[in-house]
Amino acid sequence: MFIQRHGGQARPLNGPLIALVALTLIVRCGVLVLSPRALEDDPDGYRAVAENLLRHGTFGAGNVPTAYRPPLYPLMLAPCLALGPWSRAAIGVLHVGLGVATVWLTFRIAQRWGLGRWAWLAALLVAMDPILLRQSTLIMTETPAAFLAVAALALLTAAGRRPSAGRALAAGACIALAALCRPAFLPWLGLAAAVLPWSTAKAHGLQPVGFTECRAIGFRAFKVLLAFIIGAAIVLAPWVIRNQVQFGRPIVSTTHGGYTLWLANNAELYDHLRTAPWGSLWNADEFNRAWYAERSRTGPADELSADRLAYSRAREAIRFQPEMFAYSCLVRVARLWTPLPHQLSPNEAPATRMARYAVAVWYAVELLLAAVGGVFLVRAGAAGRRILQTSEVSQTSEVSPGWLWGLLLVACFVGVHTIYWTDMRMRAPLAPVVAMAATAGVAGLVGRLRRPK
Repeated sequence: MFIQRHGGQARPLNGPLIALVALTLIVRCGVLVLSPRALEDDPDGYRAVAENLLRHGTFGAGNVPTAYRPPLYPLMLAPCLALGPWSRAAIGVLHVGLGVATVWLTFRIAQRWGLGRWAWLAALLVAMDPILLRQSTLIMTETPAAFLAVAALALLTAAGRRPSAGRALAAGACIALAALCRPAFLPWLGLAAAVLPWSTAKAHGLQPVGFTECRAIGFRAFKVLLAFIIGAAIVLAPWVIRNQVQFGRPIVSTTHGGYTLWLANNAELYDHLRTAPWGSLWNADEFNRAWYAERSRTGPADELSADRLAYSRAREAIRFQPEMFAYSCLVRVARLWTPLPHQLSPNEAPATRMARYAVAVWYAVELLLAAVGGVFLVRAGAAGRRILQTSEVSQTSEVSPGWLWGLLLVACFVGVHTIYWTDMRMRAPLAPVVAMAATAGVAGLVGRLRRPK
């Protein structure tokens, strides 16, 4: 019989968790098998970088280094590609394993955050999330990013509940790994460092009675913060040092930011937003052709110059059309949270259209429930009550401080993608937080229905 250790005693593993892991394995493997070109295309060039690393020992193209893409995902792909004919299967195993771990951690965090017996629903929503399922068939960063996001949430929650240097170091290292997968995590790293001392002080009690107690709490908070920073620095340092050596600049993220900002803020896009019907897609092919042609003909010869040029042009577009910049920010937020995937082809097949609308229904319901859950959580926290105590949610814990880490993560991603290029897949790392908020909404509504009149 499957058992786990808890408090020094053996007890059976949670049945719903075993079922969720099995379901995730079946669904993720099924999606890969049923997708004809699963894990074949390389839209963002991550596999190309990993293959070059194996062939030439250089993170780049040939012997020319690059910092255009973040390093973690190509490094994860490289061992899979080393298996030759089995590389596609190995990448599939990697993605399925990360998906299962994401669902498992969501279940555990939901329990830690006070959702109790409803934790299975949060994990189920993540297991069946359409964006995560779709992205698991592509060689892109959404699958590892979602895992690293939920892993960091688990570590931050543990560090908040029982602050220690070891837990803080692990949390800092995990968020830094996430930043090496998707640079959008970097603001979260900074905010977590700013909030962690307060979280530590709160965990040790915020009502010291004298100077000695204040000094002790302050020392604990400083020790935890220092460990968090050290953990992040250990992970980020090799990439920063490598970039300093190769490019003469300690690049923490990538040289892709300028292009991404300019792609989201340029005169052609602003004209499209001004004249085209709401929701219509802007075709960036001509924009990209012009940019690459300029770079090859008269443009800068290196990544850093290109990055600076793209940033300057984006700032110029924003400065000359501030009203369109403000409007485009609203459009990007809407596209980040839209429930309906865009129509990619004018001759869309009926089955594809039905699938898009089914996804829209799924996300419309989930996002609505997440908003309801947020209201319940805010009210419960403001009143100092146990979380949704009239429902079947855990009766023993108040609103968990862990929700703060999730809120900060959402705020950081929304902030980044309000300015930079955005589409709905960019919210993939937020799927566990949204699922848990939706679960809190379901639990709160059920509790109200069952409340004695």
